[in-house]
Amino acid sequence: MTTPTKPRKHRPITVNPSPIAEQAWVALRKIAPAIVMFALAKGWLSNDLSVLLGIVGGVVWPIGYGQLATWQNRAALTSLAIDPTVPQVTFASKTGQTNSLISMALLMPLALAAFTGSVHAQAVSGLGIKAPSGFLPSTAIYCDNGTTVAATCDFATTKIDGVSDGLTTTGSVTSAAVVVSVSNAGYSGGSFQITSIGTSNNVSFEQSNDGVTWTTLYVNSATTSTGAATTSMNAVGMWVYNSSAAFVRARVSAYTSGTVSISMTQKRSAPQVIGLSLATSSAASIGIVNPSTGYTDSSTALASSATYTGTGRTNSGAGWAYFNATAFADQAGTLYIDQSTDTGATYRQIASIAITAGAGQTLRVPLTGAVTTATLYRVRYVNGATAQGAFSISSSFTAF
Repeated sequence: MTTPTKPRKHRPITVNPSPIAEQAWVALRKIAPAIVMFALAKGWLSNDLSVLLGIVGGVVWPIGYGQLATWQNRAALTSLAIDPTVPQVTFASKTGQTNSLISMALLMPLALAAFTGSVHAQAVSGLGIKAPSGFLPSTAIYCDNGTTVAATCDFATTKIDGVSDGLTTTGSVTSAAVVVSVSNAGYSGGSFQITSIGTSNNVSFEQSNDGVTWTTLYVNSATTSTGAATTSMNAVGMWVYNSSAAFVRARVSAYTSGTVSISMTQKRSAPQVIGLSLATSSAASIGIVNPSTGYTDSSTALASSATYTGTGRTNSGAGWAYFNATAFADQAGTLYIDQSTDTGATYRQIASIAITAGAGQTLRVPLTGAVTTATLYRVRYVNGATAQGAFSISSSFTAF
């Protein structure tokens, strides 16, 4: 037969929200010995009894009282820590009410990434921990997901902005209407996934600070690394965005038939995915901003004094800033870059470099002229008097 554990009685530990009285009492105990010593030195305590009472009351008692109080508080804290029958630690408010705020079972998991339990919820900048009005700062544990008591407090997914990462909102419509519309507070971006587009329908992406006046929101495919950003789409797929506006939404701006369905996910720390092209400030790109593209022009050896002329490459449609050419030959020759501004009808030499036998060289020019399909760049190589045994030539457009 098991004998039930009898609950232990503990001396209460009082935390006074107003420390003025306590501090005054401590100060009095500390200066009492000095006052007694001063009185003895002055001869104000002339007989043995007065001296004895002065020493006991002004020296022995203050020191002894302080040591006793310290021992009692330490013993009470030790007893609380090892006593499984104590369910919680309580704290007194300014009005004298006792409030149970922290369960003893929660004290250990505080060092972990997350914990569960009934705790009050309120945000505090930088820490995620604060006490309510009228309590000492260290007496309560707070999540930052609002101002009500939370059944679960997860510091791994809830931060000081008060929102949960990866919040998903879905919607479906069968007319020209808003599909999803959300508050963007606490988020920096996210993605729209169009799972159903219907027939000949168009979805527009928008943002607003007042929820009334909406402006375009640039998005781009999450499955490609290049391409200009867009503000609308008429196909299924996933599109990513960045926004600091108060609200974001997706709506059907042109409707013919069928169901349009969208699943939207918001991220607290979305990667910066929008940037301007270095070649033209009028085109926005998302994903890998200002990528490069390259071409293997030829590896066929040239005869004596022969010329290789590459294909004209247009600089339109991507965020490029330079055209580059690289050549290697086992015989001496000259590498050229030519430009056309009339769709290839006329080419002009704009750069050249000599190639020594058995060596390679790279030639680079900044892009100039209109950024259209009419502006072309090409490589050209003129071999020397000796036929080649080895030759290679390549080119590329790059942002840097």
